[in-house]
Amino acid sequence: HPYGSILNNTKQYMCRNWNLTFNHILREGIQCADWLSKKGSSSTTSWFKWELYLPPLISMLEADMRGVVFTIV
Repeated sequence: HPYGSILNNTKQYMCRNWNLTFNHILREGIQCADWLSKKGSSSTTSWFKWELYLPPLISMLEADMRGVVFTIV
């Protein structure tokens, strides 16, 4: 499974003596994650410079802090 290592790490964290809460949200419900995913899938390289993506990401995070609802079109 492509996410096997992430799932195994999550299971290990769940077994620790911590108070954890896991909430599942679809990628499309998180504007920054959706935008980054689309950028990554359309990229022709395996890396990118964060500095180039900071302005739009900051705008999205600020909108999220203000409670702006992200709608999918």
